[in-house]
Amino acid sequence: MEKNLELVVRAYLGLSEVYDLVGNRVKSLDSLDSLKKFKLDDEMKVKRLIMHGLLYNHIARFDDSIRAYKMALNKSKKLNNEELVLKSLMGLSSVCNECARYDEALMYGMKALDMAKDDDSIVFILKELGNAYYYKGEYDKSMDFYNKALKMNKKVNDKLKEAAIIGNIGNIYYQWALKQDNEEKQKELAKIALDYHLKALEIKREIGYKRGELISMVNCGDLWWMVGGYKKAEETYNKAIEISEETGEIRQMVSAYINLGVLYIRMKRYDEAEKILKQTIDLTKEIKEKRYEAIAFVNLTAIYNLKKDIKNRDKYYNIAMKKVKEVGDKGLLERLKEIKKEI
Repeated sequence: MEKNLELVVRAYLGLSEVYDLVGNRVKSLDSLDSLKKFKLDDEMKVKRLIMHGLLYNHIARFDDSIRAYKMALNKSKKLNNEELVLKSLMGLSSVCNECARYDEALMYGMKALDMAKDDDSIVFILKELGNAYYYKGEYDKSMDFYNKALKMNKKVNDKLKEAAIIGNIGNIYYQWALKQDNEEKQKELAKIALDYHLKALEIKREIGYKRGELISMVNCGDLWWMVGGYKKAEETYNKAIEISEETGEIRQMVSAYINLGVLYIRMKRYDEAEKILKQTIDLTKEIKEKRYEAIAFVNLTAIYNLKKDIKNRDKYYNIAMKKVKEVGDKGLLERLKEIKKEI
């Protein structure tokens, strides 16, 4: 590829990445589509595929994302380009985490870790491995990978990765808080988790990362109610829903809706919670988000149990158990078993 054309192509790829970072997926895809008018060499075709994989992941088109990354992986192997092979593996690890294929996420992540030589890539991979163990409910392993990633990131000084890792550590403290029977201890752990997420939110706002800001907002909402701030939690979820509708972040909108439904259960507003969670199930099917679908069914089971609606409770329990086993989430399975004990 001649030098001038290469610079133009790199500019379009860079522009696509910037639009993705600020949450404008339409313009990001437009920038990639602009490359169709150029005759790209094989290396640039792979880079475009990798960017497509990233974008499709962010807009919850997971099958398309995996397809793009696998095509990139095969082509980069033929080119014998280790850098692009590594990026393809890293992308596959990330999207497999997003669509609840955690064992595959670990497989691709471990392959990438064996290849990676630069600190920046290693930080990303350690984070994704931590994510996979987190979703599998293996929190000690997850924390170990997150701490390694955070330590190594000090060399890289990547604010985006720092915010993500800090937020993920907050998620583990949140899970540990949920397991506490002692209310005082639960609030203590929840406060630690909230501090992590507020720090992550601050960093994401500083760098203008809209998608990450939404994730942190939802996480902060989860923790506000745990420390007694129900009104603050409700406001945070509704604001996250508003922003996600503006930016087209369907996955984060689903996350906010689910957590708002859970909050309403806590507030004993069962009818509102039921309505929101049923609407959410339709959205999860639309974007093929199996984990959130499972969460919605688990919480609907809890609602019917609390309302003493035996028929719907038993119906949704059976569906929820099937969905939870499909995604292999140990934390959700434990929650469902708790509901079974209450029954």
